[in-house]
Amino acid sequence: FEAAGRSAAAMRAAQAAFRRGDYARALSEAQSALKQDPASADARRLLESALNGQKAGARVRTAQAALREGDFARALGEAEAARSLAPWDGEVTDLVSRIHAAEQRAREEVRQRTLLEEQQRAERDAQQQRQVLAAAVNKLLAQGDTALSAQDYDGAIAAYGKALEADPANQRAVQGRTGAITARAIAQAQAAAGARPAGRLFVSAKTSATSAETRAGSLPPGFESSPGVTVKQATQAADLPGRILFDVSPETVKAGDRYTVKIYFLNEGQAPIQIREMIVGTRINNRGAQGPVPPLTKDVAPQQRALLRELPDLWKEDTSSWSMEVVVRTARGETYRNQVAWK
Repeated sequence: FEAAGRSAAAMRAAQAAFRRGDYARALSEAQSALKQDPASADARRLLESALNGQKAGARVRTAQAALREGDFARALGEAEAARSLAPWDGEVTDLVSRIHAAEQRAREEVRQRTLLEEQQRAERDAQQQRQVLAAAVNKLLAQGDTALSAQDYDGAIAAYGKALEADPANQRAVQGRTGAITARAIAQAQAAAGARPAGRLFVSAKTSATSAETRAGSLPPGFESSPGVTVKQATQAADLPGRILFDVSPETVKAGDRYTVKIYFLNEGQAPIQIREMIVGTRINNRGAQGPVPPLTKDVAPQQRALLRELPDLWKEDTSSWSMEVVVRTARGETYRNQVAWK
């Protein structure tokens, strides 16, 4: 009876430890009970369950480590193995649920991240397409402006028309095309009537351009240096993106007429051009004057034509010769020069 009592006490201790999940203590107490009563089936079953509980605990720890690493497949496999060993253990069941929930959250995070990346990529693509379209339209507008300045009305109308096809709401293209059509109609009417504008016309030369590395000497013919301003004659034309354009109206003048010279800067490049200074020199009847004039625009965007200055004046009766030269210097050390003359 004494051995049976010790066996029963050990079994009670083993069962209490088992319920707490203390499988090592349960195993020790179950072994003690079997030592006192080797024929006890309850002690053998409890011993086997405690061993399985220990094995399940090892699987749980492996599963938890895999879960922390984000290896959900391995974590779930270990947790399922632990549950098959100790189906009574609530910690194992809870771990399986937590793995499923973590895997679902990870999938949702991946889905959301993928959606965000797709949205960002779509926005970048759309922005790039807008930039490409804007660049193409600006290039066409510049072509139209150049053609219109050269009185190539058909070329100007075609360029403005293509710009409108790409951007139907572009007001510059609308106005440019309307102006080119009007100018062509006037020219055609004059040609049909055999009426060429009487008198001399204003004729623009080609823009010469030099970079900061270009070194030159001597003043341009007919111009003088003003205090603080040095004007140099370029010795070579550089392949630079800027052009100076003139628009003089009216096309022909007589004594007492008011006329206006509009000075434009055309940026045919792909980068903005920052204007540092502009010098305007006018020579009338072999008497010249020049000096710095503040430009209306300091920054000219790529493929844009910007109005630098609008100079109105009164045509004097004794005018026999007239010319204007404009020099534009940029922040990058480039110098652009062009001239318009009454011929």
